[in-house]
Amino acid sequence: MALIASARERPFGADELFMWTTDPAGRFVAADAVFARLTGYGREAMQGQTHAFVRHPAMPVALLPPQPGPMYVRYLAEDGASFWALVLSVPVAAGVAGVGFKPAGAPFDAARERLQAAREAELAGEAVAVPDFRAAFVAEMSARPAARDAELEAAARRLARLDEAFAGAERKRAFVEELAESIRLFALNAILAAHRLADSAAIGAVAGLLQTRSDAAVPDLLALSGEIERVAAAHAEARFAVAAAQLLAAHPQTGEAAAVARAAVARTVGTLDAALEQLGAAVATIDGHFKTIRFLELQGRIEAARATDTGHVLTLFEEIGRQVRLAGAELAAFGALR
Repeated sequence: MALIASARERPFGADELFMWTTDPAGRFVAADAVFARLTGYGREAMQGQTHAFVRHPAMPVALLPPQPGPMYVRYLAEDGASFWALVLSVPVAAGVAGVGFKPAGAPFDAARERLQAAREAELAGEAVAVPDFRAAFVAEMSARPAARDAELEAAARRLARLDEAFAGAERKRAFVEELAESIRLFALNAILAAHRLADSAAIGAVAGLLQTRSDAAVPDLLALSGEIERVAAAHAEARFAVAAAQLLAAHPQTGEAAAVARAAVARTVGTLDAALEQLGAAVATIDGHFKTIRFLELQGRIEAARATDTGHVLTLFEEIGRQVRLAGAELAAFGALR
């Protein structure tokens, strides 16, 4: 174990991978030649040691592997040099297997700042929460050459096509939740405006039907918001699972860990497919509401055009139509996802 950390960085190739395994207590059982070279310790010297043995002083103790998932780790070599790695830890029957590579780019820069803050908090005696670096891991893996695996490549391509749809999922959820109330308020305003007109019976009737339909759509619009949230979460889980499986497939010694990762791909993609089916059904239900609302909005504009002094009412119906058309465009992509 190095006693003094130096400012020297250990050379670590961008295309290199290392692997280690630990027992259930977190003690090293084995390490490959790359990890042994990077740390400067022989494989025998590391057996029975924990990650604290190769931990850089700037690395938070609470965030050391082998807790499952991805973690940026700063290691300290035997001669005092250091190196950063993004390590994926995967539980296996005999403990945990970890595979790491050299990180780079914006996710790494942000992670270093978070880990520095976590170490400062730890030294101050504060509890340190484990950061979720799954999105950063997916971004880092997207910039790396993938292992030649047709099944995983196909899954990755399919999920990448969904990225754009779910990049603004939170915005779409907020839009959907606001839409129902907006339509309802426009319909109510149309009713109130119609009551002030001399020739208002037909306009009031259409506005009343519009309000009734918008009230009926509210529960389904809120349910759609929940479906969007579930699919976005399932998509993120599947993206991480595929990236993890691709990393493990690139190392020849991963064995059981690679099998565990492939099983996670099948499970998360299956969950995503089921969520997409539910989302498609929810979108179809909303589309039914929109068709009726568009018809009523058209009837409202026709009736308003027939009456006199109804410019403001006509504007209300036109705004309802604009809102519904905008909503249809927002949700069309979700209905076609598979």
